[in-house]
Amino acid sequence: FVAPVVGSLVPRAAESEPALEASDASMPASLEDVVSRVVPAVVSIHAGRSRGTGFYFKPGYVLTNVHVIEGEASVEVAAGEMKRSARVMGTSPGADLAVLQVYNPDPQQPVLRLGSARSLRVGQEVIAVGSALGVLSNTVTRGIVSGLRRAGDVTLIQTDAAINPGNSGGPLVDRTGQVIGVNTLKVGRVAEAIGFAVAIDHAQTLLSA
Repeated sequence: FVAPVVGSLVPRAAESEPALEASDASMPASLEDVVSRVVPAVVSIHAGRSRGTGFYFKPGYVLTNVHVIEGEASVEVAAGEMKRSARVMGTSPGADLAVLQVYNPDPQQPVLRLGSARSLRVGQEVIAVGSALGVLSNTVTRGIVSGLRRAGDVTLIQTDAAINPGNSGGPLVDRTGQVIGVNTLKVGRVAEAIGFAVAIDHAQTLLSA
């Protein structure tokens, strides 16, 4: 893969956050709970010859990577046997993020809550979901936050969760099921277990446009 952002990857210190109490209602009881909540909101994307992943952040709207849909004005999103057409509504090339508007959306479509990467801690558990190899939809992998990096003005979350071709545009979520990043890049051949996600914070400007 080619990195969607420019500049050197330099460490950024993570801000501390208070520990969650075991009784916190926002903390799912198990990993299975998180996955069961996240998967229904994730879609496979077919954009010409390109294959990738996206996820609903509200009914009728999908977030993905620019490099997944680049060069296409309309794409197809698929969840299980259900396929729908979508148009490219907006892009942020610098952050490699794109918003799709889905035609004839399901008003009951499950969506994912957007969190923030500002208080992430190295070692924190994360989960990646995507269409591995472009054909294995809803593939789930687990890992940790390996580091927080800067590439120009973009914050990247480094993780050892497996990110394969086709995972681009899929969500990286924390143990509460909130999206903290959009999977975008894997470093292969010369390295093991090094993947990156664009911090979800970079989507705020795009989503409010």
